[in-house]
Amino acid sequence: MKKVKVYSICTKSHERLRDEYYLPSLPRNLEPIIYNIDTQGEGGGKYKSDSFKYAIKNKLQMTLDAVNENMGDIFIISDLDLYYFREFDPHELIDGYELAGQQAFSKTGRQTWICGGFYICRANENTKRWIEHCIDDSPVSFNGLEQSALNKWKDKLKLKSKVIDKRFLSPRQGSGTQHL
Repeated sequence: MKKVKVYSICTKSHERLRDEYYLPSLPRNLEPIIYNIDTQGEGGGKYKSDSFKYAIKNKLQMTLDAVNENMGDIFIISDLDLYYFREFDPHELIDGYELAGQQAFSKTGRQTWICGGFYICRANENTKRWIEHCIDDSPVSFNGLEQSALNKWKDKLKLKSKVIDKRFLSPRQGSGTQHL
């Protein structure tokens, strides 16, 4: 079976997570593609800081690169704070969909929100248009944060999407580090 590419952004603050936890836990059927970037701006990568927003901008561009590189196939976007406990079949999780991801926390209680920290994407013209809209809209409508833009445009463009069944995630979902 061909390996599925899994794309991640790594800044200086996440190198230890990448090297000591994420990469050693990555299942053999996944091929890591890590974009190592220098943070820019103040904040040391803390949520909503300038350096965090810079990493998100790069993450969105990385996602567009992934769509273009994998056209007609699937790929995964994964934050480095995930720890994998077993192999899984990404094709099974996305079967029949363009987007399948971990359920995101939503202040409005929306059960269909997909987390920007882990999702499987089918690279096609629809998902390319989706991520292009997110790149343009995230800095304007969402102060540089991607998750709301991802879900807004997922819904507006009517991407065929689903939240991954919770049996694939740890019971700690929503409380920090995620486990697959």
